[in-house]
Amino acid sequence: MRWRPVALALLAAALVAAAGCSGLVAPSDESHPEPPYIAHEGENVTVQPASGQVISGETTLEAGTEVVVRAQSSSGSSPFIVSTTTNVTEGGAFNATLDFSDAPSGATFEVAVRHNGSSVVTADGVVA
Repeated sequence: MRWRPVALALLAAALVAAAGCSGLVAPSDESHPEPPYIAHEGENVTVQPASGQVISGETTLEAGTEVVVRAQSSSGSSPFIVSTTTNVTEGGAFNATLDFSDAPSGATFEVAVRHNGSSVVTADGVVA
């Protein structure tokens, strides 16, 4: 009957190991942060002083939901506001095309995604 304590010890070790592993989660990948987020490389959203600049990201909103994407300058010397309305696609993604052609190079701004008047996510930006 010596096998019983060994078998119980092995069973207990297996159960503890399985329970401990089920709660493990891989660290988040910086290139794919948890939504909501506005996609950017580096510390800021970077756009060119031109039309057709795309700002994209992901929300937790359902596909078809309308959001407003607005970029407002942070500097008082060259104020600007550009915005557009777009719909969230499958998986919560959004793409907004904005015109920064009147924004001076080096200008900083805050980009905000809003739904029903409430902020969904914000990020800092700069015009290259």
